[in-house]
Amino acid sequence: ASPETRVSIANNFFDVFRSKGVKLDVSHFNALLSVYIDNEHDYSPLEFLTRLQTEGIQPTTATYQLVLKGFCQQGNLQGAIEILEHIKGLDIGLSEPLLAPLVTCNAISGDMEKARSVFQLIRENGLEPGLESYSALLCGHAQRGDMESITQVLLEMQSNRVFPTHAVYVRILDTLSRHAHSDLIPDLLEKIRNKQWMGPDLLSLVDSFVANGDHQGALHVLRSVGRTPPTSGKAGRDFYRKLLRKEDPALSLEYLLKMAQQLKAENLHRLAYEDLLYSRFRNKDMEGGLSVIKEMLAGGVPVRQHYLYPVLTQLAEKNDLDGACHVLKLMINHEITLEVPHFQYILRSCLGSDVSRPKIARMLTEKFSEHKIDLGQDINCLAQVCCDFNRVDAAAEFLEAADKEFILPQRFLRSVAKKGELREGIPVEKLSAMKIFKLVANLPETFNTLPYYAGLFLLRNTEKSFQSLSPFLSSLEAFFTMGVRIDDPRVYSAILRLCLSKRDFSVFMQVDNWQF
Repeated sequence: ASPETRVSIANNFFDVFRSKGVKLDVSHFNALLSVYIDNEHDYSPLEFLTRLQTEGIQPTTATYQLVLKGFCQQGNLQGAIEILEHIKGLDIGLSEPLLAPLVTCNAISGDMEKARSVFQLIRENGLEPGLESYSALLCGHAQRGDMESITQVLLEMQSNRVFPTHAVYVRILDTLSRHAHSDLIPDLLEKIRNKQWMGPDLLSLVDSFVANGDHQGALHVLRSVGRTPPTSGKAGRDFYRKLLRKEDPALSLEYLLKMAQQLKAENLHRLAYEDLLYSRFRNKDMEGGLSVIKEMLAGGVPVRQHYLYPVLTQLAEKNDLDGACHVLKLMINHEITLEVPHFQYILRSCLGSDVSRPKIARMLTEKFSEHKIDLGQDINCLAQVCCDFNRVDAAAEFLEAADKEFILPQRFLRSVAKKGELREGIPVEKLSAMKIFKLVANLPETFNTLPYYAGLFLLRNTEKSFQSLSPFLSSLEAFFTMGVRIDDPRVYSAILRLCLSKRDFSVFMQVDNWQF
């Protein structure tokens, strides 16, 4: 969360406490004051003290120290001196942490010599500059991007046996980021020993940097500790997902694509492209999602088949056949395996809500030709989808027009057998299902299974009411001509039952051909 958000949350908590009748004491106000200072909130320390007096709350030493720090953080030296004199009048003993904020105050005012002179003031009060004073001085140099002075102060601390803690380094890094000196972050990180032990502390900065818009600073930290266990991969993933969730006009698709490429190339987040793709689809930005897929393909990033389903779904909803063909061609050109669901979306783009629309095979063939799409072996997927939509006629047209060998799966043959129809008054050779069976009879891979599906086709059609038995006789003769022996007795039993019901026994003249 941004500093403004954190301050707002703290204020809201205070309001909730009051509304619930919670009795507030000085510790609550000290905590609120700490939030203001940590997030550099613009407030009046003097008004805060007045607020305490109004509510009858007695400030503690910690309160005065925080108020002093607030004056110093704002560069208000006069206010800091006045509160310091007030503290002396209360007979509160001076300490190094109490005087250290004066270093910050002078540093903010731009006078680093006066900031250094505070060290002498500390010594005059019988104290020695400690971690608080040095930390304030380091942050003062960080505000100006003075890496040389930071290095000198760190060496001085080492000689005086004052060792910077993780929190001090985090504070300096945060100061560099806030004052647009992110380019110096790698130099400071190099000076930190045993960075792996302070990995969580450093990674906590990533959230702060993202909130402040310092993405390069976040990347510097990730490069330093984001590849080591247990944060390996996870830190880069969390960073990028925060970017994707952030509503910032500056985070254009082009910028996010470059960031994804950088994260993947540096092994900070191997699924960055996939996260970006999901984000585009979640926001219903199909055009952006397609751009991400093109970038993935151009960069040699594997694209799985289902990545394109959301795009094809929206194109189908819009009946945008040209757009669907464009996606199909993209998949073929980059050798992405085509599956039945892809062609379902293609057919929906063509049919819309009118499943019985005529001449769909011709329409699709023309569109494929226009977009220079060669389905090759994938013609069987399209034929399967046509059957799923009860358009066996279109499936037959596609297979007849195919200029390459194809393999028809068992699922397709079952669909033809169940959805193909015999019709009176129409020659058998013109029936769509029989055209497909004839093609199958010429395919060695599927010929052995043809008797079963031919029998299933005939059995299903015995459930229909025909005025005569001629459609069955014609289809039986056609199968015999193809060399298909239907040896399922259920088929003949069903036809014989039809003979008895119609009292038409001429069918027995064909017994020799049936080859029982």
